Amino acid sequence: MTVNHDSCVNQLKLLSLNTCGLKSKLNCPEFVTFLENYDIIGIQESKLDDLDLISINGYEVHTKNRRKISRCRSGGIALIVKDDFSPYIQIIKSDSKLVLWFTISKSILPSNEDLFCGVIYIPPNGSKYAHSDPYLELQTEFNKVCLDRKNVLLLGDFNSRTASLCDFIKCDDFICDIYGSSDLYDENMCIFRCFEIHNVPLQRNNLDSNANAYGHQLAEFCKNNNVFILNGRLDSDTPRLTCKNASTVDYILSSAFNFEMLSSFSILDFDLLLSDAHCPLSLVINLCPRTVTNRAKSVKHAEPELKLWDDSKKETFVANINYGDLLKINSELDLLMDGYNVTAQSIDSVVGKIENLFKNSSLLSFGFKGKRKQNNRQKCKNKQWFNFECHTARNLYHNTRKLYNKYKTTRYKNLLGNVSKEYKNTISRNVKRYKNEKIKKLKTLKMQNLGSVGK
Repeated sequence: MTVNHDSCVNQLKLLSLNTCGLKSKLNCPEFVTFLENYDIIGIQESKLDDLDLISINGYEVHTKNRRKISRCRSGGIALIVKDDFSPYIQIIKSDSKLVLWFTISKSILPSNEDLFCGVIYIPPNGSKYAHSDPYLELQTEFNKVCLDRKNVLLLGDFNSRTASLCDFIKCDDFICDIYGSSDLYDENMCIFRCFEIHNVPLQRNNLDSNANAYGHQLAEFCKNNNVFILNGRLDSDTPRLTCKNASTVDYILSSAFNFEMLSSFSILDFDLLLSDAHCPLSLVINLCPRTVTNRAKSVKHAEPELKLWDDSKKETFVANINYGDLLKINSELDLLMDGYNVTAQSIDSVVGKIENLFKNSSLLSFGFKGKRKQNNRQKCKNKQWFNFECHTARNLYHNTRKLYNKYKTTRYKNLLGNVSKEYKNTISRNVKRYKNEKIKKLKTLKMQNLGSVGK
């Protein structure tokens, strides 16, 4: 089910995804193209350490690694934010390795308060990375960061199977009145009115019928903090499992006061190129209408980029300099040299005129840069390791995906899984080969330099 609102052009697209290793996935052009559809991306199991430098064109990357430097990398959280929205995102520092906190500014939201968000990864219970008491730590973190906050959003891999466990409490008017807790009752009723107003069902529809120990703790955590599982509520018409088509462990949790700005929530198709086991979770948030206007203006009045200097056209550049403007600038410089009216404003004025003089001449001589849309094929060509073998595997992947999208049969689904795996292995193999060749060349060069020094 989707929360219905008036159509809003300006929206913020959030993605939550357990990648099972971010660095290797970024080698795949399809993975990068997929991320470019979203403004804020919460990554779980990034499997990075502090030596890894992650760069994505047009995005800021914030990481919280399980260990600073590790031979065997595991866990880890990352937050990837599109440059357009970076000014509105504030990272909240925390010692916990389970959650990366950040806020989305109320200046772009239809809300009077900032939206407090957390990207969460809880290692599986019983694994060698299991936390002693993850929900106790998460509750402590919640109390530090989000206590008394109305707008809260948590997203990630909780490794908690909740089946149809109830994640809310309905207060009894009579009991609250006896114990003098009328304020608690009023708050509880206000929350459930949000469900009614925005047509969000109280009962969840979960295809995963099993519940584990962490699932019971997650349900209690929701009850204690008035946050609610969106899985099976906002997507109740098309519920899906999120992990290996066998369980639901990835969630987005939200306070009821966010419902007015949530546009849609969906669990996307599993794709082996995006994750080894998990489905992506997508959430769309409506932004303030005024943000549309401001961003539209900035796009409309964006100054075109001039072409770089061309040495073969230097004589043309000199000829195109406006001689009249040059004489005026010289006169103003003479006055400044004589000590007349030397102020910050007068100096800024002269510098601005010199800048415009050169810009106008550059425009006449070299012109503007033409904007060329970079497609996936061009991105692939920029990577030296992306050879003919990678191109062949990539074409086979895309052709198989087209067949699956057309027929949606089990046969093509299994075939797509095998082809995706082979494409991913081909990329990994060629990246490794390219790195080894580079290391070999560096070693040879080092030996040659040592030999020349010995002579």
